[in-house]
Amino acid sequence: MFGNVLSRAVGLRLVSVQAVLHRARWGGRTFEGTGPCVQLDGVEVTRLLFDRPLDALEYLVHVARPGRTPLVADARGRQLVMVSGRRLLTPERAARVLTAAWADEVLDAPERPIEALRVASPPLDEAAAAGVAFDAALFLGRGDTPAWTHTLEKLRVARLYAGESAGDPARAGPVVRFVSTNHFVFEPAAGGFSEVAMTRHAAVDVVGRGADRCRALAVFGRDLLEVLTTDGEPEEAPRRRMLVVVQELLAPPGEAPATPPDELGAPPRPDAPR
Repeated sequence: MFGNVLSRAVGLRLVSVQAVLHRARWGGRTFEGTGPCVQLDGVEVTRLLFDRPLDALEYLVHVARPGRTPLVADARGRQLVMVSGRRLLTPERAARVLTAAWADEVLDAPERPIEALRVASPPLDEAAAAGVAFDAALFLGRGDTPAWTHTLEKLRVARLYAGESAGDPARAGPVVRFVSTNHFVFEPAAGGFSEVAMTRHAAVDVVGRGADRCRALAVFGRDLLEVLTTDGEPEEAPRRRMLVVVQELLAPPGEAPATPPDELGAPPRPDAPR
């Protein structure tokens, strides 16, 4: 029934439906999610239910991987939706499939807005040696999650490294460049690229083999977030927070950020269960 509803909603032929179990290990814990995996003509949709919201979020952040086509993943509460396929090359189509996948016509949907989004793409050349296996962009709309804290730790390490490098200009190693207080670029000596921008309530973290690939995924995620509007969405909605940060990340060099730099200290107190 879930497959039939999806097929009608997105206008694509239903190919198959199967029950799946995804088991993962992260942070010394093993957890799993179960649910339907729907194959449509050119699109695959998987909707998983985990025991805890933290499990769904950590699967999205640390485990979800693209196959041979781009992947878009969205975690809300204890559930995670992953969509992939050759037909998802535009944000508009990806938004349409995501919206249909979260419909509660068959499965109970969490009454939560979008809070965490991941956009990932396989390597351009699977045979080529690369510092990272794929390119990905992570968008977080809450500052009270372990994923946000993990990103904050990257920022702190980058600040420490940049400070040490400034005292030793001849030091060999990665290049760390700060665009603003809470926005930096990291280029390892062995190749690759990553960029982080964040505030107290949101973060964007992109990683890949090059700046162009990372920027392309950040733009795709921004456009997808802009399409995923919600009626009556409050001004402080997680989606809006993510958009503010990604727009700063994508601002041309030298252009003032959309918001003043936000000095980060300890993570904010939780405003909802994880």
